[in-house]
Amino acid sequence: MQVGSQPHSQPPEYHLTQRYSQRFQKETRFELFRIYRICSWSGKLGPKQREGDRQAPGGFYGVDFQQLRLTGRNARSFYIDFPNVLDRALARTGSAIMVHGRCTSIGCFAMTNAAMEEIYFLAERALHEGQGRIEVHAFPFRMTATNMAAHANSEWHGYWQNLKQGYDVFEDTRIPPKISVCGRKYVVDSASVNRSRNRANPALRPSRATPPPEGVTLRPKLALVHIGISRIYLAIPRCTIV
Repeated sequence: MQVGSQPHSQPPEYHLTQRYSQRFQKETRFELFRIYRICSWSGKLGPKQREGDRQAPGGFYGVDFQQLRLTGRNARSFYIDFPNVLDRALARTGSAIMVHGRCTSIGCFAMTNAAMEEIYFLAERALHEGQGRIEVHAFPFRMTATNMAAHANSEWHGYWQNLKQGYDVFEDTRIPPKISVCGRKYVVDSASVNRSRNRANPALRPSRATPPPEGVTLRPKLALVHIGISRIYLAIPRCTIV
């Protein structure tokens, strides 16, 4: 589907969260760093069901080093791991779902070449630095109570309520929860977030504008990619020193 022919009233939103870790203590909370507009998407509200349906996935995914694409038509882009365990349990099919540059898309997320250059750089460096996986959370819209009520009659409302559990945990805590699958549903481990939050020491967090101490090397780690409805957010957590 070409730009200008999308049935959505708003484009997807994409949260890209970058985590900095020092050699002292690992931080867990995340804060907004940069916002991007998605240039093009295709399909309509609702998760991807089958190969060729032009839909973008909705759910909890990830990116590892093998999913980076350095060369080719969509060079400096990456795949997300659709279909995941839940998608396969629900007999959903599809392949090659990407976050890429340019401004055309069929089931992927087109970010423009300039925006994707920065996004890819952060993802590649994070994985080169040793992070095993970048979490990807894809939502159809901002999952507020108002928006959920507006879509209460959708056939996907029950599925979106399941996604909202993970959405709410991150919005409330700014900590990505652990996600598993059971009984053809996502299971959100909010206890893992509480453990992470309890380990953090708010009194030791400088503001995001505070530079690191002299002699301390910050190693960027991409921690969460969050796709929702109209913009991309690039965020970083605060630094922690003990």
